[in-house]
Amino acid sequence: MLKLFSILFVLLLTIAPVESKTYNIVIGSVAGGGPDTSARMMARHISKHMDGESKFVVQNMPGAGGLIVANWLYNVADPETTIGSFTVLNNTLLNAILGNENAKFDPMKFRWLFSTADGADGAIVLWANRTRGLENVQQLLKPNDFVIGSQSTGEFSIQNVLVTDVLASKARFVTGYKNILTAIQNNEVDAYIGNLQSAKTTHRDYLVKGNVIHPILQMGRNTRHPDLLHVPVLSEFVTNEKDLELLKFFNLQTRMSRVYMMPPKASDEVVKRIIAAGEKMRKDPEYLAELEKMGLESSFINSQELSEIVRQLVNTPKPIYRDWE
Repeated sequence: MLKLFSILFVLLLTIAPVESKTYNIVIGSVAGGGPDTSARMMARHISKHMDGESKFVVQNMPGAGGLIVANWLYNVADPETTIGSFTVLNNTLLNAILGNENAKFDPMKFRWLFSTADGADGAIVLWANRTRGLENVQQLLKPNDFVIGSQSTGEFSIQNVLVTDVLASKARFVTGYKNILTAIQNNEVDAYIGNLQSAKTTHRDYLVKGNVIHPILQMGRNTRHPDLLHVPVLSEFVTNEKDLELLKFFNLQTRMSRVYMMPPKASDEVVKRIIAAGEKMRKDPEYLAELEKMGLESSFINSQELSEIVRQLVNTPKPIYRDWE
């Protein structure tokens, strides 16, 4: 009888559901923006594909262009219950790769989970403010008083190099804005560089012909996006081989559009569970339907691909980065 009870007890342990957990998704941007909206949508859908009754709670930790949340995730966060996300566009990874002393993390040691969007299917856009008289990118190539703002506060900004060096813009590039959307809406800046997906998520009016805030240049791709066929691509202005190499690096970086990762000490078991749930989510009809409703592409980058992109970024030859400062 005791033997039978022992067997039943072992079977119960085997088939018992995994203990419920609450996972915190901490994003390095303000509430209400594109990354925030995307993270909250992801949290709603991925929870359906976890064993047990696991919940995902989104929290915001904006500041320093993502360096604050990256440093916190790497050095402080609970490795078993915390997922981080920062906007690669704000040069968080770049500052770590190039040795900014304020970037206290090793990109290769994060446990990369997935990206819910492949930037190759989207575009990085220079959004201009008509109220300030900026109608087209050609205006930036002549002497002017235009200001291009950025939330990035790291030492290195590839967007600065692309716009002022590669494009040969005469505009002034100012970093460190806490909320760049508020800055352009309040007429503090003439333009800013942002993600097309973010605009589709929270500001679809930016794509309406004649809108005050409108696109004047595309980056992160070599061909014009189907939604922006009237807007030139940066590569159309480039003939120099070194500049083309820099564009390739930028395009690779921007593929990590909606990236999620865990601390280096996260256990293999937890990482595998969340990766598996993400793979199920990407095929979930309800998730795909919500993406379609929002006008977003259903692209996805898995853990292995993401890790390979990071490896390529870290191993990019340093001469490509010339004249950062």
